[in-house]
Amino acid sequence: MRPAFRLPLLLLAAAVFAAEARALARDPHAFLDAQAAAGLERHGVPGVAYALIEDGTVTRIAAHGRMRAGDGAPVTQDTRFQVASLSKSVTATAILALVEEGRLELDAPVGRYLSRWQLPAGPWDPADVTLRRVLSHTAGLSVNAAPGTGYAYSGGGYTLLQLLIEEVTGERFADAMQRRVLAPLGMRAASFDPEPDDPRIARAHDAALHPIPNRRYTAQAAAGLHASVEDLARFVVANLGRHPLLAPETVAEMHRTVEVASGPSPFGLGFRVMAGGRLVGHSGANLGFRARMAFVPEQRAGLVVLTNAESGSDLVEDLFCIWDDAFAIGLLRGACEQSLRARASRIAAGRAFGTLALGAMLLAVIGLVTGRRGLRVPLGIGQKVTLIAVALASLSGALVCFTPLGARVFAGVVLEGRSFDYLSPSLRPLVASFFPILAALALWLLTGPVRSGRASRGTAR
Repeated sequence: MRPAFRLPLLLLAAAVFAAEARALARDPHAFLDAQAAAGLERHGVPGVAYALIEDGTVTRIAAHGRMRAGDGAPVTQDTRFQVASLSKSVTATAILALVEEGRLELDAPVGRYLSRWQLPAGPWDPADVTLRRVLSHTAGLSVNAAPGTGYAYSGGGYTLLQLLIEEVTGERFADAMQRRVLAPLGMRAASFDPEPDDPRIARAHDAALHPIPNRRYTAQAAAGLHASVEDLARFVVANLGRHPLLAPETVAEMHRTVEVASGPSPFGLGFRVMAGGRLVGHSGANLGFRARMAFVPEQRAGLVVLTNAESGSDLVEDLFCIWDDAFAIGLLRGACEQSLRARASRIAAGRAFGTLALGAMLLAVIGLVTGRRGLRVPLGIGQKVTLIAVALASLSGALVCFTPLGARVFAGVVLEGRSFDYLSPSLRPLVASFFPILAALALWLLTGPVRSGRASRGTAR
């Protein structure tokens, strides 16, 4: 371990206390754990669990926070989280195991194994949609490119694999995965079909720390796995050494990028491949959950982080940046520095727009009190009605943004079936400030001396 860390670690440490960072820098394990605990409040996350893998062995599993914000039970290493798209890597393992059994062929058309459903007719040859291409997101699904010509992330492709596993095994997908992958790998708490009221499952939260209902995903292969951090740590360890299910050459193939006509794609078979092929993993984002696993096969090192909130992304990223620097991984420095700069820019922009919003509201109040406005162009009835409508709508928008209801809407809660989880906590002030600025502008244009028609004519003479 290195006693001193480079820029990303120092920037993150400065967010807490510089003196504490220097003290903890002597013990990377303690520093990682302290940042995981401190990050809950800093990023507005109710709970986090992480597992550290060194030299092919799980050396630390830790959990902090609550399964439900406020009064929930503590998160433990046995707490089940929705791991979202990490499910795809586990599903891919089942597909490769069936390939090794001789029941599937990687370069065979998926249609060969399907009887209940077939790819619809289209401009491309369905025979080109192979297992290898579906696993690596290069099959052109949804049908928007010729298979094998490019990369396009496709959750639907993994739903196709879910159907295929059921067809080939004759079992329900969740049962087949339990028997063929989860149990053999020792993932005892993991399930693609858990009981909905299982008290060991963490509650989903929006980015404002409001508990929201845990969604159930019929696309189980793509996003339906529930697992503990210990389960995912076992899965990572299997990929770093003697795999209980797969031959070493099969595991190596899963960790290599798949070539397409435009060059290497960013995916192997079920895994994202980064840093020139040295870093392998996957991230996941279900409503109310954020997760990530990554490992370095040549170093036999890895990290798993699971959270139960929309706001968990920044905490997950912070912990991976610390891992990269503190544990001599050295593959994420550029990405971490770029992310920190972008995050700082978003926060600065949000503060600037917030200040602008306050200034605009102040101008509007001054205009209302003094009866003066900067625009001296006479307003017709239609223009006044339009401005009144804009002012009312904008004030309503501001009310939504700056009340608990607004926090829920802009923090990622489903509103009429749509998710606003793309609005990060640092970006929401910028968006929310738009409404008071617009309302203030409309009020400023509306305010002005009110004169009767006779007085106006007299003034004109």
